[in-house]
Amino acid sequence: MKRGGGAENPYLVFQYTLEGSGVYELENYSWTLNSNDAFFAVIPSAHRYFFPEEEETWTYFWIVFHHPYLVRRVKKRVEMCGPVLTLEEEDPLSAKTIELIAGIINPSKADEFGFEGVLFDWLVGYERLAKHSVYPEAQRTQLLPKTRA
Repeated sequence: MKRGGGAENPYLVFQYTLEGSGVYELENYSWTLNSNDAFFAVIPSAHRYFFPEEEETWTYFWIVFHHPYLVRRVKKRVEMCGPVLTLEEEDPLSAKTIELIAGIINPSKADEFGFEGVLFDWLVGYERLAKHSVYPEAQRTQLLPKTRA
């Protein structure tokens, strides 16, 4: 079976933990994923995720993206910020993820560009969250006065 995901045509998996714990490994790094943790895997890559024997449950959902532009942008951001992030309930990306899932399950947009708009809104929400996790607001706002001093 041919699944794609070659170097010339990569795709992306976004997996979000609802409950329990699992492990995500990429190259020489390992992360324990708990509730509200998510990861991105660009396919192909040297990653694996698994359910540890000592855990009782790991409930998650995943979304697979084949949109080339989205894959390129997320891949670039993952290279800068890492593949794992935590989504708190109040994070705007949480609401955007729910909207994205709703659009997948029940496509009700008026035209062919409606869902793509939801998709790109989600992408920008992810990029914003990733950037702020690497460059917290407090650090960003203190940088300018330090530079001027």
